[in-house]
Order: sequence, then C-alpha cells, then structure tokens
Amino acid sequence: MPQLPFQERYEFVQQLLRRRRAYIAASVMRLGQVQFTEAVETAAILATGSDVTLYFNPDFCERINNLELAGVLVHESLHFVFRHQERITRMRTQHDRFLFGLACDAVINDLINAKFEELRLPDIAVTGEWLIGRNASNLAAEQVFRLLQSRVAAKPEEINRLSQGQTVDDHSVWDPQEAEIRERQMRWTDESSALAGKLLAKCNVKDPCYGTIPLGEDRLTTPSRRCRKNLARFLLDEAQTETLYDTIWTHPNRKLLSVYPEVILPTYESAGFRNVLIAIDTSGSVPDAFISVAMNFARQKVPRTKITLISFDVNAYEALPAATLLKGGGGTRAQAVEEYVFQKLQRYPDCVFVLTDGYTSPLQISKPERWTWLLPPWGSDGSLPKDCRIEYFEAADL
Repeated sequence: MPQLPFQERYEFVQQLLRRRRAYIAASVMRLGQVQFTEAVETAAILATGSDVTLYFNPDFCERINNLELAGVLVHESLHFVFRHQERITRMRTQHDRFLFGLACDAVINDLINAKFEELRLPDIAVTGEWLIGRNASNLAAEQVFRLLQSRVAAKPEEINRLSQGQTVDDHSVWDPQEAEIRERQMRWTDESSALAGKLLAKCNVKDPCYGTIPLGEDRLTTPSRRCRKNLARFLLDEAQTETLYDTIWTHPNRKLLSVYPEVILPTYESAGFRNVLIAIDTSGSVPDAFISVAMNFARQKVPRTKITLISFDVNAYEALPAATLLKGGGGTRAQAVEEYVFQKLQRYPDCVFVLTDGYTSPLQISKPERWTWLLPPWGSDGSLPKDCRIEYFEAADL
C-alpha cells in the first residue's frame, strides 16, 4: 500500500488547500485520521463523536493526481461540515438514501466547481446539470432530492440512468444497514455537531464558502400552495395569542351606581402593538416551501401586530413583505438575528419566529423564551438554546 508516498502527497495537498483558501478542508484533514481500505471503492468520511476518519481506496489514490486529490478532500470535508452523514440516515428507504446521496454530491461538486476553479474533481463527479438539469450550488441537498423524486415519479425509467451515476466517494458507509467497514459503532452525535460548528466558527473570513461568510444573493420567493394546516395556522395563532392589554379599574356606569355604589369594575384597553420578528434562513440549505409560507404570513394583516421581516445567512438582511427576492444563499449563522435586534430595533420583539433547518453555529440570545424555532422534519436542534420553543413541521403541512 502506498502509505508513505501518499502521506507526502497528503501533506502537500493540505498546504495547497490552505494557500487556496479552503481552510475548512484543511481543518477537517488535520482532525481526521487516514486509513487505507479496499472496503470503499474510492473514498469516504465518517464521524463518530469527536473522531473523524478519512478512508481511501489505495488504487483510487494511485489513479488521481494531486489537484484531483485536493478536490476529493474538499468534497469529503463539505460532507462533514454539511452533516450529510447525519441527514442521510433520516431517509426512510434505501431508494431514498441512494437519491439523497446523489443530491449531496451534486450540491458539493457544483460548489467546488464554482468556488475553486483551480481544483479538479475525478471524471466520475456527479453535477447538478447531469442530475436535475440545472446547477445545484445554490440548492439544499433536500431540494435536489425532491426534484429527483419528482423526476423519477414522472419517468420511472429515469432510475436506470441515475443508477449509472457514480459519486466521488462511497456513501454506503453512512447507511445504518451497512457493516462492511464498521470497526466500531458509527453514529453522528452532538459531539460531531459541536465539532463541525467549532470548525465553522474558526474558519477564515476569506474562505469563499461553507458557513462563515455572507453571500447576499437574491433568492426568488415562489408562490406557495394554499397551506392545508399547521405552519401557516401556527404562525397566525401564535402572533395573536398574546395581544397586550392594560387593566384599568373604574366605577360602573351611573345606571348601576344606586345598586352597586361601592363596586369597582375592571376594563381592558389594548396596550399597543405586539412586535413580531420573522427571521427566514435563506442560506443554501433551507427549502423554498418554508420561505414561501413565511412570506405569505408576513403579508397578512394581523390585528394590533407589527411584523418585521428579515432574511439571514451569515448576515441579516432587511426585507419587505411584498418582496419577491430575499437576500441569502451563504452559510448559516443565526446569531445575526440577535445582532439585528439590538442594532436595528427600538425594543426587543415580543415574539421571534425563526424559520430554519437549525444547522447553525452555536449562538447566545438574551431572551430565549421569546424565540420560536420552526424546523423541517430533517432539521436539527443541536445548536439551538434549550430555553427556546422548538417546533417541527412535516413537509405535507406546508
């Protein structure tokens, strides 16, 4: 096995990636252990708690040059940072896991091609254009997965073409039913999430991608179907359930004074508008359906409620309810919402709704009891403050 020559190449590629601004990839490589095995066809990355292991097939390493090796290592690192190992295990069937694996590769490969033109990927790399007929660099893996599901449902023979596609690395090691490469139980844990968040927090601000810089691209907000229940209804109900009132104690009217001369009765007057902040995560990993529902709600007239709408990726961006474009598309840093509150608002909102998938760097907020996090089924609450309210909404309820 070419361990010594490969180690020299590996160290060279680490230095190359640091020079080319792929700091996340270099960081993952430093914390990962390298193992050669023929149990994987190409390469693979696995996280178990705070342990990260990079697997390489020795023949595969011999076939690719250093720039291709660098591209593969960036690819593996993004699987880790995007938590694909964790997300794929939530797919219910082997068929869905196969499609989701292709979707993950398309998103990552298109990002690499867009942001690291000097790097190379092996010829087998799956792209968004091949997979769904469009570039996938600005889409979440779940969005690409749903597009694939629709294509296969409309044309069942499409699965034959997809079966010919090969991912850059071996995703079968993430499958909970596969055991070929298991030397220990491999689970994505809270430690894994904390480690990914720590890497993102330390990422150099000049890195062109992956979780720590704003992008500020315009994202189209497509009209959503009429919501059948839940998310839209939940937003409306929650915005109206805590209308603020002042209690004023007065004597009854003159007709009742002779009957109840000593009685003082309460009356209730509205204390003013309730301030609601809606923060929409418009990073590359959030589905359009969540964005559409939130926009539709923000456009409604809720009695005695003032709604402020913002979008965010790593920075927060002001938005109007009538907007058809929202800025975002970069990484995810929900702390930007708290920063916006203190920098732009006159007082702290009575209620903060955050629509996101929950994959954010750790954050601290001053009044977590006023925050409600609205997550899709595949969302994660691992980085969210424990005193907040967290709700999940099935895709069918959007």
